[in-house]
Amino acid sequence: MDTTIRSIQFGQVMMIFLLSTGLMNHVTVLPFLLSSAGRSSWISVLVAAGLISIWVPLIPYIMWNTNMEPLYTWVRLRFGRIVSLLLLVPAMIFVFLLGTVTLLDTIAWIKTMMLPNTPVWFLAIWLILACAWAAVLGSNVIARASVFLLPFVVILGFFVSTANIPRKNYSHLLPILENGYTSISQGLIYICGGLLEVVLILFLQPVLIKTPKTSKLIILVWLLCGLTLGPLIGSIAEFGIVEASKQRFPAFEEWRLLQIGKYIDHVDFLSVYQWLAGAFIRIALALLILKNILPHRSVKRKNGTVLGFAFLMFVITCLPYNDKSFYDFLAQWYFPATVWFALLFSCILFALIVISKKRGVNSG
Repeated sequence: MDTTIRSIQFGQVMMIFLLSTGLMNHVTVLPFLLSSAGRSSWISVLVAAGLISIWVPLIPYIMWNTNMEPLYTWVRLRFGRIVSLLLLVPAMIFVFLLGTVTLLDTIAWIKTMMLPNTPVWFLAIWLILACAWAAVLGSNVIARASVFLLPFVVILGFFVSTANIPRKNYSHLLPILENGYTSISQGLIYICGGLLEVVLILFLQPVLIKTPKTSKLIILVWLLCGLTLGPLIGSIAEFGIVEASKQRFPAFEEWRLLQIGKYIDHVDFLSVYQWLAGAFIRIALALLILKNILPHRSVKRKNGTVLGFAFLMFVITCLPYNDKSFYDFLAQWYFPATVWFALLFSCILFALIVISKKRGVNSG
């Protein structure tokens, strides 16, 4: 049973998102940024963070005016069951895709880089079971796991970044804007698709102790921006833009380049901890949101929801697919859909709040 009602501090939520969305921005987004924006990709990240900082105040506004109630409950009481389902069923589809894409990308990385002969089902089942277990136990477990996992992820990140400094040539970042502003705009869709995931905080509002300040959310956005800039600039400086843009997992390639002195190399196994820590929290968070997005009074039904979605993610991961098709799906559908979902979802909630106030209904 989830006993975490109003028990999560925003600091813990920040750690959850630094692992969850941090994995997306630190790993999955990079090849798309490098191939689309090239040398200007790091500028795309800064521009995106600036634009999203303007949008961010909408989140605490929604949380405050919905009295931090579950969104389904708030919308249903004021606009009826049909409107609430029309709003939240697409949200469920999006969150399910978020978890499934993470599981697919993680298993693809493990198969490609480390265990090419191990069956996909064997790799996927252990990760999805661990994530489902955490989601069943509740948000408090995921929050505490994030507090434990994040410091080591950060330490390893600084380690690989500083240890590779002798191999970095920052002149590869020049010339700035070699292809004009067009390349910056091409990269925006991908990095915005990652940064806009902070909208998922709205689904955690029933367990938050209090509404977060806008300034703290903006800090979170810029921390996520930093998590993207580190490996992005590192990839360009270490490999050059031509080679970096060809790599499927640029952040992992930086680990493979690492060498300490004359006798210590092949320490890329440390990246396994970073990736799996982020994937574990990200998939568990997706299952938790799916568990709580619609109200179920029965604990068994909630846990059944977790297991059902976890099983569906597992089945999709085990289906045969081509990595090129998966890459194209992310580029052409997933990232644009993330941007549209986050913007439309927040704007629709804002409109519902305005309508509720005009009707004279107490919205918070």
